[in-house]
Formats: sequence, C-alpha cells, structure tokens
Amino acid sequence: MINELLESGREPGLDMNMGKTKIIREVGYEEIEIDQRVIEQTDEIIYLRQRVALKNRMEEEIKRRIKLAWRKFWSLKHILEGKYSNKTKIEILNSCVLRTLTYGAQTWSATKRMEEKIRTTNNVMLRSIAGVKLRDKIKIAKLKEKFTKIRKIPA
Repeated sequence: MINELLESGREPGLDMNMGKTKIIREVGYEEIEIDQRVIEQTDEIIYLRQRVALKNRMEEEIKRRIKLAWRKFWSLKHILEGKYSNKTKIEILNSCVLRTLTYGAQTWSATKRMEEKIRTTNNVMLRSIAGVKLRDKIKIAKLKEKFTKIRKIPA
C-alpha cells in the first residue's frame, strides 16, 4: 500500500521525504522498507507543533508546552521585565507567551493537577513581569486585578 502511494505520487512529480517519514505504532514490529530504506518506527511524534502518541501522554505534552513558554518568555525578557508599560507587557505575554503555552489546549484531556501546573506557570510569569517575589506576600489575585484593568488575563 505504501509503495502504491509512493508510485502514484511520483506521476505528478511528488516524492516522499524519507528523512521525515515515520510510522507511529508500537515499536518492535517488522520493519517497513520503501525504496530499500527502512522507515523509522516510533510511538510518538511532534506533528503540527503538538505531540501525537499512541498512549495518552498529556502530562508530557503539558511539560513540553511549559518549557516552550518559558523559552519564549526569556527570549522576550527585555520587554517583559523592561521599562515598558504594563499594557505592552500584558499584550506581549498574551499574544506570544500564553499562546505558546496553550497551543492545542482544546484537544487536551487535562487533569486538575495539569491545569494547576499551567495556572502556576502563568502566575509565576505575572509575578516576574510585576517584579514581585513570593516573599513580598502579594497575592496573585491582587496582581491579576491590577493587570486585568489593562487587558483580560486568562484565569
């Protein structure tokens, strides 16, 4: 079947990228070859910037999203912790960082614990933008209230 797909694609000039072609299934089955090349077998891949796996590994995807969001946050640190207006900072946080954090969230089946991790990440980022440390004993609700007057912040 795969060889038929390969051949029918070649007629209009399409070719399969063997470096990117993978088969998602339980590892350990017989190898599949196309044009004398063995196709890599895996039980998870990143497709359209989201983890796709045979087994539900939502916690791993959320950890990955948090890591990506922090990477984006630190790449914008000069703005988010700089002398820009709070309005600008929240706009950048919402449009760049939080979108990275929640990309694909509509398809997640997250537990309360996973949702708490996402909320905590958002709260720590808000504290960082505001220049507030935990030891300052300023409640996150007060910070959110301050920033919500500027622009709605996801809960």
